[in-house]
Amino acid sequence: MKTINIILLIIIIVGLGIYLATHTSLKSYSTEDKSKFVKIFERFDKNSIDKIEVRRLNSLTTLVSENSKWIVADSVPFPADEDNVNKLLNDLDSIEILDICSTNPKSHFKMKVDTLQGAHFTLFQGKDTVMDIIIGGFAGYGSTYIRPAKSSNVYESKGMLIRYSSITDWRNKTIAKVPLMKIKSFDYNSPDVSYSIDKVDSGWQITDNKTDETFLGDSARVASILKPLGKFNASTVADLPKDTIGTKFDKPVYHTTITTNDGKRISFSAYAMKDNENMFIIKNDTGSIYYRAYKGILEQFARKDLSSLKKTKLAQNLPNNASSISNPPGPPNLKSIAVNPKVKTITPKMKNVNSKVKVGNTKVTKRKTK
Repeated sequence: MKTINIILLIIIIVGLGIYLATHTSLKSYSTEDKSKFVKIFERFDKNSIDKIEVRRLNSLTTLVSENSKWIVADSVPFPADEDNVNKLLNDLDSIEILDICSTNPKSHFKMKVDTLQGAHFTLFQGKDTVMDIIIGGFAGYGSTYIRPAKSSNVYESKGMLIRYSSITDWRNKTIAKVPLMKIKSFDYNSPDVSYSIDKVDSGWQITDNKTDETFLGDSARVASILKPLGKFNASTVADLPKDTIGTKFDKPVYHTTITTNDGKRISFSAYAMKDNENMFIIKNDTGSIYYRAYKGILEQFARKDLSSLKKTKLAQNLPNNASSISNPPGPPNLKSIAVNPKVKTITPKMKNVNSKVKVGNTKVTKRKTK
């Protein structure tokens, strides 16, 4: 065997050994006794939790409940994202352990439940620790690796708890939160397009503010525009005053107004940043908090060709209460013709006539019917 082939073979064997060593199943330990899993993370009263500490690497975020509102109690207190906090408490209160995966501390890095990669959550009730857990990596379809902070055991938990390990900013960045069913009108203005959508008896009416053209909109297409308003978030909170230096707050680039069914108005504006054409300062018109948002987030409402939102002619011709197209009319009723049994039906006789056709050197007989 040539030297080059021997070297290649050695490389392949070594590579295979490394692969098997690093990609073997992490579930090295298992038990059939599931009853004791329930006692590992005991249930708690969500309303009694008044403080949450979140540790990632060397960072610490402290969430504190004040007057039934969650606050990010860092150097500058800031309203927390209530949705994320409440979902976290609900999921931690109903942890379902599927299996124990490892008792070896050497597995922590692979499963991302170590102190470098994992998200460490500590829940308090007063001075008492209610739960101390590290949420790790993806364990499989619909499951996450978790570990009690003071234990070496790693468990597989049902559900995607891993989503909480990816949250690095627990501050509330919600600009608007209006479900589709509560929207009465929506007005959007940008450099390229300006239009309004109004709820009417026949559906959604769209008005091109530049041409004053008005038409009925397709419900599904309109819904695709308005659904993001169910929770419209900025990218992050602005770093003041650095982010706002040179911003012209008298000239908004984007402006949006939402009116709800009960007459409440929610409006926000976006202003160009001085040295970043893809990032904008965004602010609720009645609020005092400045956020940052990428241009793509603001442009998701833009539709340069508004005619694409039109309701189809077929849909416009249907009555308001029609849920589907009516069935086509059936065939006409033909009167039956009386048949005289004495009259005989004459069937023409068919004659077979054979003719010979020469194909090449072979004669082929071809049958004709008259």
